[in-house]
Amino acid sequence: MEEDADQIYRESCWASVGYKMAAKEANSIEKKLLTDSDNLELRCKLLGYYFSKQSTTEPVNARRFEHVCWMIRNHPAHHIAGDPYMHFFGSHHSFKQFAEARELWIEQTCLHPDSSYVHGNFAQFVIDRDLDYGLELLQHALKLDETQEQWASLIILFCSFKAEPGPLMAHRRKYAELALTYAQAATNRESEYLANKISSFEDLATCALFLNKFELAEEYANSSAELSKAWRPNDQNTFQQAVLGTIALRKNDTQTASNYLLDIKSGDQVEQPMFQLAQEMLACEQHLVVAEFLRRLLKLKSVDYKLDCWRHWLKQIEKGESPQIGNFRLKLKTKK
Repeated sequence: MEEDADQIYRESCWASVGYKMAAKEANSIEKKLLTDSDNLELRCKLLGYYFSKQSTTEPVNARRFEHVCWMIRNHPAHHIAGDPYMHFFGSHHSFKQFAEARELWIEQTCLHPDSSYVHGNFAQFVIDRDLDYGLELLQHALKLDETQEQWASLIILFCSFKAEPGPLMAHRRKYAELALTYAQAATNRESEYLANKISSFEDLATCALFLNKFELAEEYANSSAELSKAWRPNDQNTFQQAVLGTIALRKNDTQTASNYLLDIKSGDQVEQPMFQLAQEMLACEQHLVVAEFLRRLLKLKSVDYKLDCWRHWLKQIEKGESPQIGNFRLKLKTKK
């Protein structure tokens, strides 16, 4: 099922329009679908509408579930069937609804065993709740059609989440290594969107850095920076700085790592890997450098909640503590 990029973009906007619809308009569309059930534009608008209202009432969840199931049964290979509006996140939905929809997807993979799109869409549906199964489906989708490199990009994306610093290191290593095996497919991708290729390079650099494969990490970070410069020439690429700084730190070159950390020009362009570098520097007893990093951030304009976090972390460091740098969510929770 081939679709051009412009068509995909237009159709992806349908659900976004529905997300902002009023209840009266949604009810009107429900009536229209009774006589025009295969109108995907109307169907997608309702998916967006009910997605925005999910968990408010059981009838709303039930209606959304009906539209999700209709898409799975009737258009499992359409790109919209893989969109987030089709997914079940968090505790808003019963496991029973997710399990029923999952069975419908399994039926579709049996009905369409050679469809890369069906397997890829099913993978996107299930991967948030079952990472290993989702990755298995994505790998199978790519085997069915090696020209669909977007599946390789998704494999790398989800593996990179697991390859970020944290517990269960051996478990994370498995995902980082898996991501790197799909590097060529993802980076050779003839993507219509430069941002997609940039993201793939950044995800690969994250995985390579986790595995301490420094040459690979630097190569991918540099590729990302090169594309970023073409895309947004006036922006500072702090992702590349963070990778190079982390490599220097792990090679015990704290001076070079400090230079990368402190070379910031805009608080809003400081990406999460820079905070991870700051966290690693704290672990290496570089409290003065990290404190200076936060002071420089405070001199730059940024959104209020970031400023509050930076002040909080700086006060902790000045007390000789080692806060969780970059954990904005934790700070916001504990502030209440």
